[in-house]
Formats: sequence, structure tokens, C-alpha cells
Amino acid sequence: MNLAIAAVLVTLLLTVHGVGTLTPTVSAVAACANTDVADDSCEGQDPSPARAAGLQAGDTILAVDGTPVQTWAQTTYAIQNAGDTATFTVEREGAERTLEADLVLRERPLMTPDGQYQVDEEGELVLGQVGFLGASPTFVYEPQPVTAVPGFVGEMFTGTARIVLTLPQRMVDVAQAVAGVEDRDAEGPMSVVGVGRVAGEVADGALGDAGESVADRFWILLSLVASLNMALFVFNLIPLLPLDGGHIAGALWEGVKKAWHRVRGLPAPGPVDTAKALPVAYAVAVGLLGMTALLIYADIVTPIRLT
Repeated sequence: MNLAIAAVLVTLLLTVHGVGTLTPTVSAVAACANTDVADDSCEGQDPSPARAAGLQAGDTILAVDGTPVQTWAQTTYAIQNAGDTATFTVEREGAERTLEADLVLRERPLMTPDGQYQVDEEGELVLGQVGFLGASPTFVYEPQPVTAVPGFVGEMFTGTARIVLTLPQRMVDVAQAVAGVEDRDAEGPMSVVGVGRVAGEVADGALGDAGESVADRFWILLSLVASLNMALFVFNLIPLLPLDGGHIAGALWEGVKKAWHRVRGLPAPGPVDTAKALPVAYAVAVGLLGMTALLIYADIVTPIRLT
């Protein structure tokens, strides 16, 4: 049921609300070559390449040096490999224009041709001197087809499973955070107290522009409920009593025994007595209670905040 709820909510999120995407439509132009933030003036400094080239907010970049681009990731990759000068084909008020920008070098995360950030063996971003334009993309939500739902649900499952598999180490990190040895991991587990706090921050507009409207907050809370149900589904698959996975493991073992006896022509074996695993269930229950108490305490003294 948790999986079904997560799948239904994800379907609504993808097909009705859409996925947040950065488009090559310019939302802001940096005033100076040494800043990413749009400003009213640039006294005593060189203007940004985008401003010097005449790029304006609302322009949609169609191509960089003759290479068509459809996403901001493609645009960024083309800019960082353009060299000192880049020619931009933009659409402004329904008409195409050609602008030429003299790029400046800035240290930026390197991207791959498919629009992904390059990472090293330790998972850290790879930085390099690349061309800098000084224009910001536009963030929009683009509805996805129903065919994208299974892949997205699969990614949610595998991502959650990786977290569950590393849960013992993550609990150690939580204990160290409570003791003041290290900071709380924002990607770590939290209790129902932490989930309630995060939901309250979303409802209170802590996400700023991302949760500016009531509709945005509604969809964010819906995604939170979907993630919570996926986490419950994956956690309950752990093959230990009293979790559902323990009952599933007993049923599977009973099925294997029946199949083996059937193949060998032996009488059907009796049902598996899961009561023999009650000592394990007691130990797991105690462990769950201890984990819950630690997470609740951590969410009170060192909470994970969206801000």
C-alpha cells in the first residue's frame, strides 16, 4: 500500500505539476563580469559578457556557435567549450537575433556533453576554468508523460534502498551529531518529529521563491508524502520480524520447502513456524525503539532545517 500511494502521488507530481527544469530563456543578466547577480550599475568594473553583447531578460537562447540548444545544461556545456568568443542565436519578441559575446574565464563545475556535472572518484564536483557569460536561466515546471513514471519510481526505490542499507552508519552519524562531535547530515534519517518540522517549514514558506504560492507548497508537501511512503515501503522490506519483510521471508521459505518436497515426491511439509524467530523480533523491536528515541531527540536538539 505504501508503494501504491507513492506511485500514485509521483504520477500526479510528474504528469500534472511537472519536473523543475532550467530553460535557456534568460531570467536575469549580470551587470559585471565578476558577479553572477544582476545589478543596476557596474561602476568601475567591466560589464558582463552577456550585458556587453546586448543579451536581455526574456531572450531565449536557440543556439551557441551554430549548435542548437534546448536545455540550460546544453547551453552551459556549449558556453564552457566555446573559447574566448561565442555567437548566440536568440529569440526576442518572436524574431531571431545574433549576438556575439567575448567570454571571460571563471572557475566553474565542468559539465559533460549530456548535461551532467563531472565528479571525481570521491563524488566531488570537478572545477575548471571555463567561459562565463553572466546570464541566468528560467526555472519552470514541465509536465512529463506517464511513461516517465516507472523510471522515476524506480530511481526513488533504489535511492531509498541505498539509504536503508547504510542506516547503521547513518545512525552512528546522528549519535555523533547529538554529542556535538560533528554536524547533522542533511541527507540523514529523521523521525516523525523531523518530518513534521520540515512540513511546517514548507507550509510557512521557508523555501522562498520555490514555495512562494500556495500551489507550490501543496506540491512540495505532496512530494514529501510520496517520499515518506517510499521510505516506509523499503524499510518494511527488511527481512526481519516484526517488519513485513520478516513475514515475507517466512512465506518465501515455506514456498521453497514445498517446491523442494514436490520435486522429490515427498509429502508436503508443514507450515514454517515463524514463532521461532520471536527472539529476533524482540531484539529488532528494541533496536527500533532505540533508533526512534535517538532520532526524536536529535530532531529536537539538532534538527534538520530547510533553511
